[in-house]
Amino acid sequence: MLLSVILFHLTHKHFVQYIKSFEETLRSQKKSHEIYINLKAKAEAMSQVYLKLSLLGLLVMAVVTPSANAIRKSILVGGKSDVPNVQTNMEVQELGRYCVEQFNLQEQSEKGNVASIVKRETTVSNPLTFSRVVSAQQQVVAGLKYYLRIEVTQPDGTSRMFDSVVVVQPWLHSKKLLGFTPVATRIY
Repeated sequence: MLLSVILFHLTHKHFVQYIKSFEETLRSQKKSHEIYINLKAKAEAMSQVYLKLSLLGLLVMAVVTPSANAIRKSILVGGKSDVPNVQTNMEVQELGRYCVEQFNLQEQSEKGNVASIVKRETTVSNPLTFSRVVSAQQQVVAGLKYYLRIEVTQPDGTSRMFDSVVVVQPWLHSKKLLGFTPVATRIY
């Protein structure tokens, strides 16, 4: 019995020490957990602040930067925009020349077909001669669609304006004339 009392006392003493050690561990873990929770909350708050500041910075750059304003104003997906410096833009001038050449070829082809039907030989005489592109607009489609106002010289030596529509797909090395119509008023 004495032995059981001694064992109980020793066991109880160890049990109490174990409980105290366990309580200290819990307290330290609780403090660690509280520190973790506080740090996590601060980190989330800081990330929200950084996100807001980053978005604000991007917004300021988009509004203040002149090139961003120019891009925002000039590019409207699917909308037409004016081509600047048409008179000195060699690409646009060459595109105008292409339109006149294609129109002349189409006219020659149509007259050739009529001649073969009536069994006469004719050649296209007096094709239009390209003078210059007066104005141009472009539109983003499956490529670039150009709306050109072209001045040409007619066979009688007078000038006339034509409106032309052409689609360019640079990645396919393709150009296609969609329309070439005279403007109602002539130039004298």
